[in-house]
Amino acid sequence: MKVFMALKYALTRIPATTKAVLVELFSYLFVTVLVAYPLKRTVIAGFGRSMITERMREVIDVEAFLDLGPVLKSLISQVWGGLLVIIMAGFVLNAFFSGGLFAIVRSEGLTSVKNFFYYCAALFWSNFVVLFIMSLIMFLAGIISIIVPLGIAGAGMETPDITVLKAVLAGFTAYLLIILPPLLIAADYARAWLAATNENRPFRALGYGFSRIFSSFRSSYFLMILILVIQVIFLLLYSYIIPFMTPSDHSGIFYLFIASQLMFTARLFLKVLRYGAITFLYEHLPVQPDKLSYDLT
Repeated sequence: MKVFMALKYALTRIPATTKAVLVELFSYLFVTVLVAYPLKRTVIAGFGRSMITERMREVIDVEAFLDLGPVLKSLISQVWGGLLVIIMAGFVLNAFFSGGLFAIVRSEGLTSVKNFFYYCAALFWSNFVVLFIMSLIMFLAGIISIIVPLGIAGAGMETPDITVLKAVLAGFTAYLLIILPPLLIAADYARAWLAATNENRPFRALGYGFSRIFSSFRSSYFLMILILVIQVIFLLLYSYIIPFMTPSDHSGIFYLFIASQLMFTARLFLKVLRYGAITFLYEHLPVQPDKLSYDLT
């Protein structure tokens, strides 16, 4: 029951986050354009005005890329460099905006963009530390959840391909259902604590976040599982729609761009839904931790 109350509360806070989500969306879009534009110029310089560009609209010709010669090396380096820039910029932007978003979804949430950016800046480094540590833990946990089943399955492989596939699927399922939700719960409660106290103490926030994994496990876990299921449904829907949108002309490229941005915007609002629901559970604890008197030194 508390899970649905939390989701209902989060839905009521979504309208207040619209401007913030749009700012975040255009920030990610700006970074993507900065990476994609030089890449596009390199591809155009490599192919020139040849007819291969018309064919590439219908099917990806690998041999055409292999014939680029020295341009191919430059293209590969730009692709890897661009991916690294997008990942790093996305991480920094996520840390920056999460402070403002958690402040907005509180019951006494913000109403102005000015206050939103204030909390984004004021809590940036604390949120950065929390996200960095939790992302590292999630990454290592994901690696372990794949390696361990592979090691167990490697004892006797009568059909190696099938055994490896089953081991990977079992490890990924265990990670998605057992390991990832508690880690997300700890990260979200830590950032909710930071927004509530407005204190730059990331390690104290992490300690509080991990303590909430077990003290409110049932409601938080089912809430996280429900939101993860919704995100998976959106991802499957996106992967189903995109193949039907072949960029054969300028209008096709435009529709593909619009579809991708709409799906990305939906993911941002789902993130806000998660933040709002966790904030509701945080604010309805028997004793508000930010109102306790304890020595944090």
